[in-house]
Amino acid sequence: MSKKKKDSKPTPSRIGDQGRGLFDKFREQKQTNESPPVTIEEKKNTQPNGEDPIPEEENRGRGRPKKFDDNKKKTTVSFQLEDIVWLDRLCADILSNTKKVIDRGDIIRACVEALHESRIDLSHVGSPDDVKEMLLRKLKGG
Repeated sequence: MSKKKKDSKPTPSRIGDQGRGLFDKFREQKQTNESPPVTIEEKKNTQPNGEDPIPEEENRGRGRPKKFDDNKKKTTVSFQLEDIVWLDRLCADILSNTKKVIDRGDIIRACVEALHESRIDLSHVGSPDDVKEMLLRKLKGG
Protein backbone atom coordinates (compact mmCIF):
# COMPACT_ATOMS: atom_id res chain seq x y z
CA MET A 1 0.00 0.00 0.00
CA SER A 2 1.19 3.46 -0.77
CA LYS A 3 0.81 6.20 1.75
CA LYS A 4 -0.37 9.62 0.70
CA LYS A 5 1.93 12.50 1.45
CA LYS A 6 0.37 14.86 3.97
CA ASP A 7 0.65 18.63 3.67
CA SER A 8 2.58 20.31 6.39
CA LYS A 9 -0.15 22.97 6.74
CA PRO A 10 -3.18 22.16 8.87
CA THR A 11 -6.50 21.97 7.03
CA PRO A 12 -8.79 24.58 8.59
CA SER A 13 -12.54 24.12 8.66
CA ARG A 14 -12.90 27.70 7.42
CA ILE A 15 -10.58 29.76 5.25
CA GLY A 16 -10.15 32.55 7.78
CA ASP A 17 -6.83 34.42 7.75
CA GLN A 18 -5.03 31.63 5.91
CA GLY A 19 -7.00 32.32 2.71
CA ARG A 20 -6.41 36.07 2.59
CA GLY A 21 -3.83 36.04 -0.18
CA LEU A 22 -5.46 33.19 -2.06
CA PHE A 23 -6.93 35.28 -4.88
CA ASP A 24 -4.37 38.11 -5.00
CA LYS A 25 -2.69 36.66 -8.09
CA PHE A 26 -5.98 36.66 -9.98
CA ARG A 27 -6.92 40.15 -8.82
CA GLU A 28 -3.57 41.48 -10.11
CA GLN A 29 -4.14 39.85 -13.50
CA LYS A 30 -7.66 41.23 -13.69
CA GLN A 31 -6.51 44.77 -12.82
CA THR A 32 -3.81 44.78 -15.48
CA ASN A 33 -6.19 43.48 -18.18
CA GLU A 34 -9.11 45.78 -17.35
CA SER A 35 -9.99 48.98 -19.11
CA PRO A 36 -11.30 51.92 -17.03
CA PRO A 37 -14.47 51.16 -15.08
CA VAL A 38 -17.75 51.57 -16.96
CA THR A 39 -20.92 52.86 -15.31
CA ILE A 40 -24.04 50.73 -15.33
CA GLU A 41 -25.81 53.13 -17.67
CA GLU A 42 -22.94 53.02 -20.16
CA LYS A 43 -22.88 49.24 -19.99
CA LYS A 44 -26.65 49.00 -20.62
CA ASN A 45 -26.38 51.21 -23.70
CA THR A 46 -23.53 49.41 -25.48
CA GLN A 47 -23.55 46.48 -27.85
CA PRO A 48 -21.88 43.21 -26.75
CA ASN A 49 -18.79 44.11 -28.82
CA GLY A 50 -18.57 47.36 -26.82
CA GLU A 51 -18.73 49.69 -29.81
CA ASP A 52 -21.96 51.39 -30.89
CA PRO A 53 -24.58 52.55 -28.41
CA ILE A 54 -27.89 50.75 -28.66
CA PRO A 55 -30.84 52.95 -29.72
CA GLU A 56 -33.23 53.58 -26.82
CA GLU A 57 -36.16 51.74 -28.44
CA GLU A 58 -33.99 48.62 -28.81
CA ASN A 59 -32.50 48.90 -25.30
CA ARG A 60 -34.93 46.55 -23.60
CA GLY A 61 -32.52 44.54 -21.55
CA ARG A 62 -32.82 40.85 -20.89
CA GLY A 63 -35.94 38.89 -20.06
CA ARG A 64 -39.61 39.53 -20.54
CA PRO A 65 -40.51 43.06 -21.66
CA LYS A 66 -42.07 45.31 -19.04
CA LYS A 67 -45.83 45.25 -19.24
CA PHE A 68 -46.29 48.32 -17.06
CA ASP A 69 -44.84 51.77 -17.38
CA ASP A 70 -43.38 53.73 -14.49
CA ASN A 71 -46.65 55.16 -13.17
CA LYS A 72 -48.13 51.71 -12.49
CA LYS A 73 -47.53 49.50 -9.48
CA LYS A 74 -47.84 45.74 -9.39
CA THR A 75 -49.99 44.38 -6.58
CA THR A 76 -51.43 41.07 -5.46
CA VAL A 77 -55.09 40.46 -4.71
CA SER A 78 -56.65 37.20 -3.52
CA PHE A 79 -59.76 35.86 -5.20
CA GLN A 80 -62.03 32.91 -4.61
CA LEU A 81 -61.24 30.00 -6.90
CA GLU A 82 -64.68 30.19 -8.54
CA ASP A 83 -64.06 33.86 -9.42
CA ILE A 84 -60.71 32.98 -11.04
CA VAL A 85 -62.37 30.17 -13.02
CA TRP A 86 -65.12 32.57 -14.12
CA LEU A 87 -62.57 35.19 -15.23
CA ASP A 88 -60.55 32.57 -17.12
CA ARG A 89 -63.67 31.33 -18.91
CA LEU A 90 -64.58 34.90 -19.78
CA CYS A 91 -61.07 35.41 -21.23
CA ALA A 92 -61.45 32.20 -23.25
CA ASP A 93 -64.89 33.33 -24.54
CA ILE A 94 -63.47 36.71 -25.55
CA LEU A 95 -60.63 34.97 -27.39
CA SER A 96 -62.95 32.58 -29.24
CA ASN A 97 -65.42 35.32 -30.21
CA THR A 98 -63.05 38.17 -31.09
CA LYS A 99 -59.64 36.50 -31.61
CA LYS A 100 -58.23 39.11 -29.16
CA VAL A 101 -56.20 38.08 -26.12
CA ILE A 102 -57.38 39.66 -22.88
CA ASP A 103 -56.20 38.27 -19.57
CA ARG A 104 -57.97 38.42 -16.23
CA GLY A 105 -55.75 41.29 -15.07
CA ASP A 106 -56.94 43.36 -18.05
CA ILE A 107 -60.56 42.72 -17.08
CA ILE A 108 -59.96 43.60 -13.44
CA ARG A 109 -58.08 46.79 -14.38
CA ALA A 110 -60.89 47.80 -16.75
CA CYS A 111 -63.47 47.27 -13.97
CA VAL A 112 -61.49 49.37 -11.51
CA GLU A 113 -61.02 52.13 -14.10
CA ALA A 114 -64.75 52.08 -14.92
CA LEU A 115 -65.58 52.34 -11.21
CA HIS A 116 -63.15 55.24 -10.87
CA GLU A 117 -64.61 57.09 -13.87
CA SER A 118 -68.21 56.48 -12.74
CA ARG A 119 -67.64 58.70 -9.71
CA ILE A 120 -69.82 56.45 -7.56
CA ASP A 121 -69.32 57.52 -3.94
CA LEU A 122 -68.29 54.44 -1.98
CA SER A 123 -66.89 56.37 0.99
CA HIS A 124 -69.84 55.52 3.25
CA VAL A 125 -70.07 51.77 2.62
CA GLY A 126 -69.12 49.51 5.49
CA SER A 127 -68.34 46.16 3.91
CA PRO A 128 -67.47 44.47 0.63
CA ASP A 129 -71.06 43.21 0.47
CA ASP A 130 -72.30 46.82 0.62
CA VAL A 131 -69.95 47.73 -2.27
CA LYS A 132 -71.27 44.79 -4.29
CA GLU A 133 -74.89 45.71 -3.56
CA MET A 134 -74.37 49.36 -4.53
CA LEU A 135 -72.57 48.44 -7.77
CA LEU A 136 -75.28 45.97 -8.77
CA ARG A 137 -77.95 48.57 -8.07
CA LYS A 138 -76.10 51.15 -10.23
CA LEU A 139 -75.57 48.65 -13.05
CA LYS A 140 -79.27 47.81 -13.07
CA GLY A 141 -80.07 51.50 -13.40
CA GLY A 142 -81.16 52.21 -9.84
